[in-house]
Amino acid sequence: MPFSLSRFLCMLIAGMSVAGCSHMPVTSMIKLSRMDILETNPAAIRIAVRTPNHMRVMPDSALIIMAGIINSKQKGGSTQPEISETFVLKKSPEHTLPPELAKEQKADTLIEIFRLPPEAILRWARFRNNFKMLESQHGDDMEGSMSITAASCNLGTSSDKTDTKKKSYLVTIYLKPSSQEDFFPFLRDVDLKKEADLEPLTKNLTACPSQE
Repeated sequence: MPFSLSRFLCMLIAGMSVAGCSHMPVTSMIKLSRMDILETNPAAIRIAVRTPNHMRVMPDSALIIMAGIINSKQKGGSTQPEISETFVLKKSPEHTLPPELAKEQKADTLIEIFRLPPEAILRWARFRNNFKMLESQHGDDMEGSMSITAASCNLGTSSDKTDTKKKSYLVTIYLKPSSQEDFFPFLRDVDLKKEADLEPLTKNLTACPSQE
């Protein structure tokens, strides 16, 4: 049985965790359910995050979390991950957006692209081998799960609440699973103002670290 992503652990982080599976388009759910992402070349995997111009993705906060789960509910067991691996993505050097993302670019937004660094690619291969070993032992009881997370920061200061209610907090995460496929939305237009109370959001959305 391939690594079919029958479980989607969708999360968007802005100082606090915000569940976002309801924001995954149905077409993306279907695409992911038919995909064996472990069979793709991890060096070609990309995620992209679209944020308002006043927000950025925090350094080292873009993550892919993979897990292998033995689904033994019907046998009275648990569904705790048997294996799990967290991959920290780094900002990709691509300076030009591909056409499918260029069409997603809106006024007053920024799209950043992230990829797996070399050391993460090696761990990806190890996770794949471990998953397949467990799969050979447990057959169809073995399931895969994937989550994509990112943490946001504010380009202003954490105390700057000027026109907060007028600002947009819409964030979209895209996934490109292989070099042969385009980016597609993993989570679309998650409104952090609706997912979390505005006051905790502005309090916890920290200022971005200074960058040269």
